[in-house]
Amino acid sequence: MKLTVYLERIYQMAIHTPLLGSLIKKYRLEQNMSQESLCQGICVVSYLSKIEAGLVTPSQDILEGLTQALGIHYELEEAFLKEGEVLFNDYFHALSFFLEDKVALLQEHILENYNTYLFSPLMLEALLVQANIQNETHDLKLLETLDDLEHSFKFLTSSQKALFYLFKGCALIYMKTEPTKGFNTLEQALAYERSGFMLLAVGKQHYRLGHYNLSLNYMEEAYEMCIKEGNLRCALYSALNIAGVYSSIRNMFLMEKYSKLIINLATSLGEDDSLYTAYYNLGATYLEIKDYEKALTYCERALHLRKDSPHPDVMNYHKLALIHHQLGNLEKAHNFLDRAYNCYLACSIHGTPLTKTMLDIVKITLDDPNYLHNSEYGTLLESVYNQVGEAIHFGFKQFHGNYLIDYYKANRRYKEALAITEELYVKSPYLS
Repeated sequence: MKLTVYLERIYQMAIHTPLLGSLIKKYRLEQNMSQESLCQGICVVSYLSKIEAGLVTPSQDILEGLTQALGIHYELEEAFLKEGEVLFNDYFHALSFFLEDKVALLQEHILENYNTYLFSPLMLEALLVQANIQNETHDLKLLETLDDLEHSFKFLTSSQKALFYLFKGCALIYMKTEPTKGFNTLEQALAYERSGFMLLAVGKQHYRLGHYNLSLNYMEEAYEMCIKEGNLRCALYSALNIAGVYSSIRNMFLMEKYSKLIINLATSLGEDDSLYTAYYNLGATYLEIKDYEKALTYCERALHLRKDSPHPDVMNYHKLALIHHQLGNLEKAHNFLDRAYNCYLACSIHGTPLTKTMLDIVKITLDDPNYLHNSEYGTLLESVYNQVGEAIHFGFKQFHGNYLIDYYKANRRYKEALAITEELYVKSPYLS
């Protein structure tokens, strides 16, 4: 962009949208400045109120006077803006190609000058970066950022509009305010950009809530699109999620097929975390269908990949404890459970009360030969079953639901066992 184009863009954004008025109000409040103090010698208070509410289009002189009074200015230095434009382009490209280290580095550089970008022609790009960060951390302020962006929606490119709708849809789903509207909003994102990255993002939302058939449709299309685009990491992550769906619906043939593909892709890309996930998911699935020897093989392969990691996976230890219990290796089962507890206590990323409850269930399993008739065991299973579908992933609900069914049957609570079976496998709204 030439400097004249930058100037034109920022003024058009200022006079045609309430975004800058909203930002002026935000900065005024942060400085504990009254409207009377800010508008002195520039405009009347009632006019400032209308500017902040986006009800009037101020002249460029008034707009500049207000921002100068706040100690902020429009950054129009051409070299800075050109460098920023390259930074933002590289950031969003790296984001869509899952170049996580590059994203983190570029994000750090962008945030160093975030407030400067916010009052420059690159304000929309800066707000989208902020929205992405808030989306990844489930920050409740995301909707506020999206409101600011919506004021200038017509100035967004098609790709930026797709990201806007992606973040908005995810927010509505994660925050459980309007999930149906959230999924409709994700469709709007795809209307602007049907790339592998966008298709995978939409598919993952359906997968997380157990909408398996829908998620397969999106993620299979995502995989094919990623191959065409040369986006191999996105193709790998699409395949990982597809294998996860087939695991959840117990289609072992297709899960094995996609897992082999994942292993080849992950090995060629040097993606050890994805390789680990493939082995762990295979092990966990074979545990669920009671093929304990295969479960052990795959969980041990996953264990080997993390043998030198400072952050081993507590859930793999959890699975290995259950597997060895079923194979009659009680000493090994206790050893892995102890390692799981130690990991839970040492690693903040695993330190959730729900994880602790899952480990406590295994402890009762190992300590009480009559655990199927232990009321505490049943109570803990019910607690996890009722939480995991919302808090973590529907697959965890299925995993613990199967153990809960066994518990109900052992205690002749057949109606409750049938109700769980129907909820998970017959009448579930998730299996759509």
